[in-house]
Amino acid sequence: MRKAPPPPTSKPAMINVVRALFNFEARNGDELSFKEGDTVYLLDRTDPNWWTGRCGNRTGLVPSNYFQDGNHLETIDNPMHEASKSGQIDFLRECIANQISINGKDHADNTPLHWAARGGHIDCVEVLLANNLCRTDLQNKLGDTPLHLAAFKGNLKVVELLLNRGADINVRNRDKKLPYDLAKTPEVAAMLKTTVSMDAGDYLGDEGDSD
Repeated sequence: MRKAPPPPTSKPAMINVVRALFNFEARNGDELSFKEGDTVYLLDRTDPNWWTGRCGNRTGLVPSNYFQDGNHLETIDNPMHEASKSGQIDFLRECIANQISINGKDHADNTPLHWAARGGHIDCVEVLLANNLCRTDLQNKLGDTPLHLAAFKGNLKVVELLLNRGADINVRNRDKKLPYDLAKTPEVAAMLKTTVSMDAGDYLGDEGDSD
């Protein structure tokens, strides 16, 4: 009688992003070489001794004790947020390529797009918005959307990018403020006001067509 196959190994709920604590030189073809400080994406931690990781465009087995200080795993918390906050475009692209959640939230419920918009990191905003899964109107704990933060910081180009992607200008934060209410500069205020006027014109035009 044929034996039933073993149940499939369950995949981890999330990809851990870690920095290597030591150099490691692969000795077998299925192992992955890396250097101290390299960013490694852990894809499978089923085996307690050898994990499956990705570094750059290479994937292989890595020794688990090269990423742990005692029993503590040296993870990089919210890696995509950190990349977006500091404008590290290459790191951001790497996070996206390794399927880190593009809409994940940090302790304040900010998404990577919140941080990129706040910091005025145009290239990061463009990369995030180019991903169809990126949601423009998620709110943090203060009720702010990325558009609120871009307006508050006076980041005109970011405001334009968000509006072109369909960001909602009518979302109010916990203080009942619209992005327009937080506009830091006359240029940002004018762009948001023009968008409001255009939306109102479209609405009136639709009503006129219904007669």
